[in-house]
Amino acid sequence: YMQCSPCPDNSYPNADQSACQACAAGEYSPEGSAACFPCPSGSFRGAKDDWCMYCPKNTIPHANRTHCELCPAGQQAPQGSAGCFHCPMTTYRGLADEDCVRCPEGYSSPAGSTSATFCTVASVSTALKGHLSQGQVLSAVSALSTGFGSLVDSMASVLDQLWKYIFDMPPEEVWRRFKDYKEDYDGFKDKKPEPGQCPFASPDTFAVWLQDRPEHRNVVRATSCKDAKKASRKVLIKYHPDKFHYLYPDCDKEVPRTAIAKLNDMVHERCK
Repeated sequence: YMQCSPCPDNSYPNADQSACQACAAGEYSPEGSAACFPCPSGSFRGAKDDWCMYCPKNTIPHANRTHCELCPAGQQAPQGSAGCFHCPMTTYRGLADEDCVRCPEGYSSPAGSTSATFCTVASVSTALKGHLSQGQVLSAVSALSTGFGSLVDSMASVLDQLWKYIFDMPPEEVWRRFKDYKEDYDGFKDKKPEPGQCPFASPDTFAVWLQDRPEHRNVVRATSCKDAKKASRKVLIKYHPDKFHYLYPDCDKEVPRTAIAKLNDMVHERCK
């Protein structure tokens, strides 16, 4: 008598079970199956493939699951996904990008954005800080121009806004205070150095003295990152190392600079 044999993988018996016939592309069957089945969700099989395979990242199966198709720009998909998903807000993805790319700090974009040109200024101060920290002056000016619109219609007004952001006061006020402190530096007037001497023996001596100044105490008492930054800027304006050296040329600039650096570290920790 004739012995029946199971059909191998990816095939099934014909109508009279006299032979096995191959499953169509996009389908599979385990050995001995009576029928073929569509490849699982997120996978495909070509006519010459031995098994169904998951589509790579940023691709999805064609409707008949015979091959994979690229996700369009502005969308992404993990490996083996059945569909593409829009990049979330504040990101974008071009066809050459492997992942959705986040817009720079302070910028935002609609979901499904396809390039960095869709990133627009959402927070002027954050965008400005991000550009300045990387030395991107022109980008900082552009961020200000975008954020303030008609208020910034010339380079002079752009710089004016930039100065106000850094020092929390208009340029003329900063210059007035700078001149006043050079002529009568009340921050140090209680330290009367002898000719040719520095009133502070070391950076530590200056640091102890600075900690007792009301401006420094305001930084310590600040309850928010914004208040701490604002108070620390006032310390820098009043006790800047360059002005200190102007008044006391016999003092090393490092005397105040070390204390100011420690103050900046404290503010940085506060703003984490």
